[in-house]
Amino acid sequence: MRRLLLVLASSVLVPAASAGAQQRALTLAEALTLAQQASPDVVLARGNVRSTGAGVRAAWGTFLPTVSTNASYGSSFSDGPSRTDPITGEIINGSSSSRALSVGGQAQVDLFTGFSRGANLSANRANRTEAEAALVVAQSQASLNTTNQFLLALQEADLVRVRNDAIRRSREKLAIANAKLLT
Repeated sequence: MRRLLLVLASSVLVPAASAGAQQRALTLAEALTLAQQASPDVVLARGNVRSTGAGVRAAWGTFLPTVSTNASYGSSFSDGPSRTDPITGEIINGSSSSRALSVGGQAQVDLFTGFSRGANLSANRANRTEAEAALVVAQSQASLNTTNQFLLALQEADLVRVRNDAIRRSREKLAIANAKLLT
C-alpha cells in the first residue's frame, strides 16, 4: 500500500516520463476513503460490530415468550363386508372412512431466570460497545497510516523535483562553462 501511495502521490507532482504512462492521481481524501474501504482491520472491525449487534438482538429475544404450534390431519378408509339391516332390510355397505384433524399450540415464558437474561443483555451490549470502539481504532489507524504514507510520498516527490531542478541547473552551468571554453 505504501508503494501504491508513493506512486500515486508522485504522479501528482512529477510529470510522467512518457505520454503513454499516465497514472491516476489521488487526493488525500480519496486515499483515506479507499483505505477505509479496503483495510482488512477496518473490514474485520465492521463485521464484529454487525455480529455483536446480532448478539444484542438475540439477547433481547430471550425476553419474549416462546410460542410453538402443531397441526396434524389424517384420514382412514376400511373396506368391510356388506350387511343387511334387520329392521329395514336395507343392505348397508361395510366400508367406512374417517377423518381427524388435530391442532395445538403452546406458549412459554420464563418468569424468573436468576437475572441471567439481564446479565446476558448487558454483556452483549458491552461486547457491541467494545466492537464499536475497535472499529473507531481501526479506522483511525488506517487513516493515520494512509496520511503518513501519502505525506511521505509527497515528500519523496518533492525530493525528486528538487533533484531534477538541480540536474537542470547543473546542465545549464555545464552549457555556460562549455560556451566560455569555446570563446
